[in-house]
Amino acid sequence: MNQFKLKFQLFNAAEKLITVLVLFYLVSSVISVLFQFNAVAFLELDRDLGRLIYKPWTLITYALVHQGIFHILFNMLWLHFSSRLFLNLFDDKRFYALFSIGVLVGAVFFLIAYNTFPALTSRNAMLVGSSAGVTAVLIFMCVYAPQTGLRFFTFNFKLWQLGVFFVVLDLMQLGSGINIGGHLAHLGGALSGYLLAYRIKNTSDDLMRFSDFWIKVFEPLRAVFSPKKTSFKKVYKNKNKTADRTVANQQEKLDAILDKISKSGYEALSADEKDFLFQQSKK
Repeated sequence: MNQFKLKFQLFNAAEKLITVLVLFYLVSSVISVLFQFNAVAFLELDRDLGRLIYKPWTLITYALVHQGIFHILFNMLWLHFSSRLFLNLFDDKRFYALFSIGVLVGAVFFLIAYNTFPALTSRNAMLVGSSAGVTAVLIFMCVYAPQTGLRFFTFNFKLWQLGVFFVVLDLMQLGSGINIGGHLAHLGGALSGYLLAYRIKNTSDDLMRFSDFWIKVFEPLRAVFSPKKTSFKKVYKNKNKTADRTVANQQEKLDAILDKISKSGYEALSADEKDFLFQQSKK
């Protein structure tokens, strides 16, 4: 368990998010089969605004839920691809902010459409999946670095062309009547990614402002639920105090390094810190 925790700390933001989403999908699937308990019902986003009042968290938690193996598989593959482009240029905080904004705007598009358009107001619909957040990251990069070259087998194309393809595909599929809510959420995510990329290219860093705002909001909760760290101590019979101090010092150093990773990322570590972390991971 300690090794998993250490390796998880070394993941970048996208790898952590993918790990959480996959684990949640597996655990919720097992619970549903073994206990016949539908945990998804507490997390999916309902088009009914009256129900939303009692479950406001679903504006975000719907992104945790996926309908099947292929749904989560394709979302995670696209998230991995687009996040690699994003994290080469931006930090983890901005990644989480962009993904979250995409999820929120996707939810808003879904709710507005199903409570406004006559063709949809009579339908019951639920929204699940992280597609809106994934689309936000992808379209952000298509706007921020549109001339980035890509290759698929023998085909060469630009990143902006990939973005246009996905947006047009979603617009076309709206007319099919299948998964309308999902495609609306995609378009909401795409719009948020486009606008945020446009603004950050014009020196307006909305992503960092969004991140800083939520950090301030949750700071009191973090103080309550994060106990003060104490030095790790082991008691050995018939051993000298030097050994105890060595173990405690190593634990303190490890805690400090993990804190540094959570705040600034793995790349912020010095060569000595990276070597120390590698040695600890082998224990």
